[in-house]
Amino acid sequence: RRVRSSSELTVPIGVLADLVGRGVQLDTASAVVIALARSDMRDNDMIRFRQVVERDIALGLLPAAAAMTRAEATGADMLAGSQLNQGPIRGTTNPRPPDQRRP
Repeated sequence: RRVRSSSELTVPIGVLADLVGRGVQLDTASAVVIALARSDMRDNDMIRFRQVVERDIALGLLPAAAAMTRAEATGADMLAGSQLNQGPIRGTTNPRPPDQRRP
């Protein structure tokens, strides 16, 4: 709210939820969305950002890497006031389901 005090938060919160739903760690997704909001990204552009990240993930990129790479490409300052400078960027992979065959 502090970063985007004069605008609606519906789209940024939706983008945050979608990123987390796609496997981006919550701290990374939060930092990305805050950085995008801080850069005064419009709602339509934020929706397009989410779509591009989802496509990158579908093509095999790790979720955190997709979100970070695309955010940096927009010129968003990822380290300004974020938690990302406190440790490595973590990503998740989609684990394979356990083998259903019986020995």
